[in-house]
Amino acid sequence: MYIYAETAFHHEGDLDYLKELVSTAKSCGANGVKFQVLTETDYLISKKHSQYQKLKSITLPFDEWREVFDHTEKLGLDIVMMPIDPECLRLLEDFNIRFLDLHSVSFNDLEVLTAIKSTQLPLILGVGGRRITEIQDKIGFFKSQLNVLMTGFQSFPSRLADVTLEKIRCLSEAFPLTDVGYADHSSWDSPDAVRSNSWAFILGARFFEKHLTLNEGKERIDYNSAVGPEKFKEIINELKYLNDEILNKPSEALNDLNAAELKYRSRERVIVAKRAIRKGEKLRPEHLVYKMTDAEGGIVQLEPLLGKITTKGIEEDEIVNLDCTN
Repeated sequence: MYIYAETAFHHEGDLDYLKELVSTAKSCGANGVKFQVLTETDYLISKKHSQYQKLKSITLPFDEWREVFDHTEKLGLDIVMMPIDPECLRLLEDFNIRFLDLHSVSFNDLEVLTAIKSTQLPLILGVGGRRITEIQDKIGFFKSQLNVLMTGFQSFPSRLADVTLEKIRCLSEAFPLTDVGYADHSSWDSPDAVRSNSWAFILGARFFEKHLTLNEGKERIDYNSAVGPEKFKEIINELKYLNDEILNKPSEALNDLNAAELKYRSRERVIVAKRAIRKGEKLRPEHLVYKMTDAEGGIVQLEPLLGKITTKGIEEDEIVNLDCTN
């Protein structure tokens, strides 16, 4: 199970705010932090776009991204990098990147796709709003480099009914060699912001992405689906509980009963003498009956006893087992 904090453009160009987000992710127990890295605004967006100037004003320069990545590594957190322009991949020369992530707006941008493929770093692919043929196409392109299919999508915020969590199970069955994840974008003030992650785990998701904020509900970019530290910790604790204690047990554990299960099944009726049985009698079905008893050593299989000769007298309602026979 792997969970990372999504920062996106929530920093709004504020380097110190972004570094504090990273520190907060560390204190919450995240495995890593995801950064949407844009260094060339003109590569992404038209000058005629209504948000061009806004985006340009919050685009961090290379030296500040280096400072953020350095801060992240020093805290022992993984870097999950979403390269929005190919040029930003030069950061790989100086930092260890745990995963790359393909932005949905670049899903068909061959230049970005080729640049990512050339790194051969493990890739997370967002598949929200994608048809099965599109997913198969990307698996064919990236092959074993593609590690995780990430369900969920941002629609400011997303309605859980639109996300269709059942896709997690379907993807797990369709692509058994690839992990499946869940990026929750439920509203920060909805119970789904926490509990949907647990539901996703039950359906098979093992990678989790969640927007993190310092001030929950305070308006800034992507605040709609960003939770504060307390909820982020709650998500992590719930997932760890499911992973460690409830659902992530090996298949062989089906035969390994715990103390509570053994105590429960000890109530089962066992074989006792239906009437007093003399020493030297051959056991027949009419000698035996199933009853609950406090005595230890009872057995439930009748067949091994039938035809056996008793080696001692057995009182009515006393347990009968192989120790009583020759």
